[in-house]
Amino acid sequence: YGVGVPAIVDIGANTAATVFAALADHAEGLREAGVELGAVLVVSSEPGSLADASKLLKLSRAWTDTAFFVANEVRAPLDGDVLAKVAAGAPVETLR
Repeated sequence: YGVGVPAIVDIGANTAATVFAALADHAEGLREAGVELGAVLVVSSEPGSLADASKLLKLSRAWTDTAFFVANEVRAPLDGDVLAKVAAGAPVETLR
């Protein structure tokens, strides 16, 4: 299989944990094949969302070349201090 252009795969947090773990297992082979991977983590004001995002960021560190967050504030704002802690230095964009 091959992808000749950048691609985005949208999955939910529950599936993401499994996919991220699998990608970590294959990270070295993917890099050797010239594949660059990144993670976009979308978070909302729901406590579970922030907790999942923190876990997913940690899982993604083994295989991502870059990771960033999108703060979904369409329904409710996020606590900026909590988001900064969860993002751990990763860039954050906001959707309003």
